[in-house]
Amino acid sequence: MIADVAKIKKHRTERQARKVKVLSKELAERRENREQLKQSLIDFTLWQQQETAKLFKQLADAPATLIQIDEYNSKVSAFKERITRLSLEVTQAESEEATAEKHLQDAADQLLAAQRVEEKFHYLAKEMLREQAVKNGLLEEKNAEETAMESHQGSHIPLSVFDSAMKA
Repeated sequence: MIADVAKIKKHRTERQARKVKVLSKELAERRENREQLKQSLIDFTLWQQQETAKLFKQLADAPATLIQIDEYNSKVSAFKERITRLSLEVTQAESEEATAEKHLQDAADQLLAAQRVEEKFHYLAKEMLREQAVKNGLLEEKNAEETAMESHQGSHIPLSVFDSAMKA
């Protein structure tokens, strides 16, 4: 019975270990995604600064029309919107990473608890087997003694033989 429970606990521990492995992989993917998004934001921000400076220089080098100024302002506004969107994506990725990290930590804690329970039941099963072996050994010893006693009872020697041997 305890051995069966120990097997079940072992299975649960193995299942929890697989879950930890999957969540660990997921966390690594989330971290990689966050890093890629951060790099995209950095790259775009640098490009946007260079592009804005280039566009401004083009406007400053020659007399600009209102249409050109509006186009410049539109492009700068679009750049800012893209930076805002990328920043939000980075923030979302950081949040998802934090959630994945918490799930992994919870699963790791559950794995540790499952391992402790498994060890406890493994120990109990081992002790029960040892006690059963001792009990079986004692039963075998007792049976051997009873068998020996029964075999001696069959060869009963009358007391008179002992009495005559003592007198002589």
